Amino acid sequence: FILEITNADGKLSAQATGQSKIEMEALGADHFSIPVVGAEITFVKGSDGKVVSLILNQGGRKTEAKRL
Repeated sequence: FILEITNADGKLSAQATGQSKIEMEALGADHFSIPVVGAEITFVKGSDGKVVSLILNQGGRKTEAKRL
């Protein structure tokens, strides 16, 4: 599946393929929670400071997703 992250009015939201868009809650500068689905997302930055991937932690499973 594809996980689309969007920024609207300074708030980040996540939307997986075929699912509704859900607002994320900040836990830190690069760490967010999606309580509705019991998930957390951590953004991984490259040496230039730009996000290159994210790690989705849900149900005890960690999945890395590269930025498209």
